[in-house]
Amino acid sequence: MDIIKCAVCMETVTGSNVVLCVNEHMICGCCAQKLAKCPTCAQPFSTLKPQRPLTQILEALPHSCRHNCGKVLTRDDDHETYCVLRQTQCKVCDEMVPGRVIYTHVTTKHPSTSVFTENRFPDRFTKFNQNQDIKCISIYNVSGHIFWQVIINDPVKQVLTKSYQYIPNGKPNCEIFIENEFNSAGTVFMSKFQLNPNPEVDIQKENIVIIPTFMLSKFMVKDDLKYKVNVTLI
Repeated sequence: MDIIKCAVCMETVTGSNVVLCVNEHMICGCCAQKLAKCPTCAQPFSTLKPQRPLTQILEALPHSCRHNCGKVLTRDDDHETYCVLRQTQCKVCDEMVPGRVIYTHVTTKHPSTSVFTENRFPDRFTKFNQNQDIKCISIYNVSGHIFWQVIINDPVKQVLTKSYQYIPNGKPNCEIFIENEFNSAGTVFMSKFQLNPNPEVDIQKENIVIIPTFMLSKFMVKDDLKYKVNVTLI
């Protein structure tokens, strides 16, 4: 079965974007992204694609998880998306670590980073200035479901954004809803959405709350921006 083994990851080639070199050695599309030539024969890659029947056969074959957890997967299994060993970028330091240890990584290596749990959700942003560029990163661990919160204040665009990104730690067994509420006498801003747990989601388009900065002064108490966050698992 070596003829269908990727020369980079040494597993059965998978996906519809399989790459061929001029000598017809096959490489997974994701493995070939940073390569300039075939690692088997040092020849350039071909512009030809495997014939469709061969691609269909490859897609039907079981293959091992690319994150080396040992699980054997079938074609329609989305295990790799949420695998606990999937490498995940720490938003604080950019280091790549397995998803299952990202929470420990943050709490031990970045102790100044805010951590929120089902027993402690945030209720304010201290010393907030809506005229300053602000980026604040925190991490949530709600009953084992771990995700980032990124708050960005952009005085040029005049918006405050709060975005959320799920960290792969196994496929979630429930639906996750995140609610943000800004409340003052006579003015309420509320947003509630279902978190898309796919770690590849673009958090500038999904899992995001956008608040016009002209509203923020209504929710200030002295130097603090007051708000409530609630996370519900269903």
